[in-house]
Parts: sequence; C-alpha cells; structure tokens
Amino acid sequence: MVSAFWIVRGSLRRRLHALISTCSKGLNEMLQDLAIYSADNFSDMNIVSSFMGLKSLTILSSNRYLQPGGGCAAPYDLPNLEELRLHGLTYLVNISELVGHLGLQFSKLKLIEVVRCPQMKCLLFYGNFILSLPNLEAIKISFCEKLDELFNYTPDQTLGVEPVAPNLKTLELKNLPKLRSLCRPKESWPSLEQFYVVKCNLLSKLPLNIQNANTIKEIRGESQWWSGLKWDSHNTESALKRFLVFPYLFLLQKRTL
Repeated sequence: MVSAFWIVRGSLRRRLHALISTCSKGLNEMLQDLAIYSADNFSDMNIVSSFMGLKSLTILSSNRYLQPGGGCAAPYDLPNLEELRLHGLTYLVNISELVGHLGLQFSKLKLIEVVRCPQMKCLLFYGNFILSLPNLEAIKISFCEKLDELFNYTPDQTLGVEPVAPNLKTLELKNLPKLRSLCRPKESWPSLEQFYVVKCNLLSKLPLNIQNANTIKEIRGESQWWSGLKWDSHNTESALKRFLVFPYLFLLQKRTL
C-alpha cells in the first residue's frame, strides 16, 4: 500500500507545494502507483499545473529493488522541484535511477538529502541526463554505508574542472565509512560556506583551494580526519584551518550560549 500525504498552501487547484510518500511495498510499485494516480486524477489541466509546481518531494521507507527502466513513466515532469529527500530506501543505488520514473529535472533543485540508503554507491551519475546542478545549494547525506563517491562521471567528463554544483553552499556528510571522493581531482567548489564531516575517515581530499578562504564560514570535522587531509599547498591548509571547529568544541559552544 502506498500512503501519500499532501501538504498544500491554498487549494490543490492553485498549487501543490510538497509531497511525502511512504511505501510499505516495493519502490517500483510506489512510483508506478504515483504515475497512475497522477494520470487518472490530474486530468484537469489546472491540477496538472499544480502538480508540476511541486517544490518538495520526500520518499520514505522501501526495502525492495528499483527495477531498471522502471516499468512506469511519469505523465509529467517536475520542473520546479527544489527539495528532494530520500530516507530509508534500502536498495536505491543512486538518485539517477529515479530520473525516468518521476520525470525528475534538476535545474531548480536546491537541496538533496539522503538518509539511510545502505546500497547507495554514488549520489548521481553526471554527464548523461544530468549535466549541471546550477541552483543546488545544499547536499546532506548520512548513514549510507556503501557510498564511496558523490558523483560518477562519464568518460568524457572525467577531466573537467568546472564544478558540478557551482552554487553549493552547504555540504553535510555523516557516517559514510567508504566515502573517498567528492568530485574530480582538479575541481573546486567556489561557493562553499559550511562543510560538516563526521565519521568519513577515508575522505582525504576536499574541493577547496586558497580562494575558499574568502567564502567559507565554518568547517566542522574531527581532528584526526583533518590531520590526514591532502592539500594542494600548505597555504591552503593554513588559510582554511582558522574556520575549523571540532565537534566537541561546537557542542560546548552551544551549551554556553
């Protein structure tokens, strides 16, 4: 059974802002039901327009595989989607698997949040359907035991230096024991302001350079992890170290406020 909870400002006919869908059967069945439900019930063009205005999508709890090709196709696109949250999708390998199922578009996406997706190996495939994430401002990932890279690049994109998400401001990474890579070796993220890392001990290279000292506001991470990082120069490390806050110091600061 699929349960969908609609959070709407104003009437449904005016604009649908958020959808939270929880599924107790397979993810394929949930996506297929969502597509069929939309086709059957959103025949009124005003309601279709409302659904296309969806800004926030959350998918919760599935412990079955997502079949390649999907077996369903969304009768709409989600061109205005700004927030995508995926929690507890046991067999989801990467977000790109959802592109064909839901008609996802990423041109306006501002937030990606992934929690407890234990089979996820990379966040996105970059270079086929997804060529740019121009408005993405925040990535938050936690408790994904097999994740070893954020982006997987097609062969013709592996040598690029332009950032995948040029306006990314916040990156939160927690409990990702196999994570080794955030991006291509020479890529840097110029807009990053907040960088939080907890229990990502294999991550040794950051997409930061000396110019980031002008934009970064806080780096939060463990002292042992920080001491093992590899830098393009000693000057970069020195310039950024003043923004470093160790987790236990951060907690002490909050308690004294």
